[in-house]
Amino acid sequence: NQSPGLLDFFKFLELCLSIMGLVLLPYVSENVYKAFYYITQKYISPQMRAAPRISLSPL
Repeated sequence: NQSPGLLDFFKFLELCLSIMGLVLLPYVSENVYKAFYYITQKYISPQMRAAPRISLSPL
């Protein structure tokens, strides 16, 4: 059995982590998008770059 204090601490920690995640999400997703764009421009052939719809959409 966990003590109520420990349970409250974990709930508080989870809340802090979710708030941090919400704050950091735009920054992280922007960096991921930039890295993905850079890799795409650098490594994918010009033929695939000419048709981005085919390479980006799974269907």
